[in-house]
Amino acid sequence: MRAGPQRGFTLVEMVTVVAILGILATLTIGGMQGLSARSGPVNASQDLLTIASSAKLRALSSGNDVWLIVYPGLARSGGEGLGAYYVFEDRVGDFLAHGYSDFSPDNTAPVSQSRLQESVFLEDYSPRGVRFAPTDGAKLPAPFNLDVNQPCSFCTAGGRGAVIFAAEGSARFVDGSGAGVPGSAHFLALRTTGPRPAYALAIGRATGFLGLYPLDQ
Repeated sequence: MRAGPQRGFTLVEMVTVVAILGILATLTIGGMQGLSARSGPVNASQDLLTIASSAKLRALSSGNDVWLIVYPGLARSGGEGLGAYYVFEDRVGDFLAHGYSDFSPDNTAPVSQSRLQESVFLEDYSPRGVRFAPTDGAKLPAPFNLDVNQPCSFCTAGGRGAVIFAAEGSARFVDGSGAGVPGSAHFLALRTTGPRPAYALAIGRATGFLGLYPLDQ
């Protein structure tokens, strides 16, 4: 018995499938912030790792620098708070001079909105309690061996800092003014109130390595 002719995908069918996948991906990314707001505070560390990993992958795939800007003590309404972070894609190569220096969380007008990829405020997690904060006596394991004695090891005290993921896979760090911060690795520390665990996101300079580590409290 002879089998019927085999039929492959047409170009129109393939384009349709790709378009549907693109729409689903957009909906998933767009819903991440809303999902985070409904999650327990321990999930903030996983969200941070996921978003930082996505920023690194975006840099690799687009060929553009992608910035993760961290405000350890920011509130949605301004002033002292639990912390926030933003992701920007530098599509024209001038973000350090004309984006980062002018950017304010209360006014994103100086920055092209097409570059803004993500914004997360830790106060949106429920129940509230997760924040950027150090954990006394905690230390990242080898090969980092860093004391977790501050909420953000590359941020200006009381201000901000940024990780810049490059197209070749490396990462570099700048403080609140945009000046480079030395060191082969840096970290962001998240903790919560009560008995819940604390975490640190370690970021390596040479390869842009990202690792999430639980910390003893």
